[in-house]
Amino acid sequence: MFCVVLGLGIIGEQVNLDNSTPGLVNDLFGQEDITVEKILLKLDEEDNVDDYGKLYILLLFAVFYFPRTSRIVNLFPFNLLYNLECLHMWNWGEAVHSYLVKTLDQDSHLFWHQTNTVGLHLSSCVPVLQVCVKLCIMWCQFGNERCDVLIGLTLFL
Repeated sequence: MFCVVLGLGIIGEQVNLDNSTPGLVNDLFGQEDITVEKILLKLDEEDNVDDYGKLYILLLFAVFYFPRTSRIVNLFPFNLLYNLECLHMWNWGEAVHSYLVKTLDQDSHLFWHQTNTVGLHLSSCVPVLQVCVKLCIMWCQFGNERCDVLIGLTLFL
């Protein structure tokens, strides 16, 4: 539901984020590790409109929708960016939601088991979290007495 607000499709084939299949976008970097900084440098240098679009979408995915605590953008199915005309065929909304739930679950285990006493670094889709919080705040302003339960349920629906 929240991914629709962000303009992500919720119909289509499932995206396997654990499949780091190389593709033409990956080939733009050669043998070097792909980082957000290198994506930005490639965007400055790129003259081909299609490749620029693919790099820009990769940047959006790496920074906003599927951020990781690692500096290297390695686990991403680069082959899905091969043809920009086919991006609508994938269920990006479900992929973002699944990634959000997975990372929140991992972070909650660290928190509850106190394995990380320094701090937690949430590596989830920040725009989705912002939409969730905004909807919860709006709901609570209408006099719902169980806002704490609503916030918990909203994140995992």
